[in-house]
Amino acid sequence: MILSYESFIKAPVTDVFAFYNDLNNLQRITPPSYQMNILEIQGNMRAGTRIELEIRKFMHSYHWYVHIIEHIPNRSFTDVQEKGPFAFYQHRHEFKPQEEGTLLRDEINLHLPHYPLTWPIEQWIVKPQLDALFRYRHEKTKRLLQKQVD
Repeated sequence: MILSYESFIKAPVTDVFAFYNDLNNLQRITPPSYQMNILEIQGNMRAGTRIELEIRKFMHSYHWYVHIIEHIPNRSFTDVQEKGPFAFYQHRHEFKPQEEGTLLRDEINLHLPHYPLTWPIEQWIVKPQLDALFRYRHEKTKRLLQKQVD
């Protein structure tokens, strides 16, 4: 399943990229219904960085290990799941300078274990949850960064 989310942020690309490059901000743009802790970061945010997260939603808790495989300052970075809830997960973050701000784009490619048997779960459960998560993240990013610019 491939999902894509875009938002226009009235802030320079350098500010938006720096905001996303600081992992402390990940918790700031995550909905309260998700309890997320960054357990370990191996190195600064760059290609090769490995991150261990603990995520709790409702009564379910899991550790998620991600690896930054690409990092181009002020343009993009891509993380992949090394171990976690998905059979496959890749997330590309893109930052495109625009005349009065930045186009923020998230593209997620994922599959649950036992795909294609789990296709209905992806479409009817996972997709709506990710849609809500990324709507929240983009709106929260707008509120935090545009307030700094205004």
